[in-house]
Amino acid sequence: MQGQGVPRDEYREVLSRLDILENEIEERFGKVNERLDRTDERLGQMTDQLDRMNDRILSMTRWLIGLLVAFGTMGTVLMAIAQFNT
Repeated sequence: MQGQGVPRDEYREVLSRLDILENEIEERFGKVNERLDRTDERLGQMTDQLDRMNDRILSMTRWLIGLLVAFGTMGTVLMAIAQFNT
């Protein structure tokens, strides 16, 4: 068993290195999580902006359709009046 074992000092050194690596990885994962959180926040803001733009476009489309119907009705009425006058 002792032939396959690792000296205690070497074992502690390896553990120390592993602890350092673990801390570095946790730190990097923390930075990645912060970036992902900021990205999620930006995407949420963009979604809100797109929703507002969509509402405006829908409103403008409704106004356009209403105006076209009004002009069509006015044109029809004017043509009917013109035909009765002739």
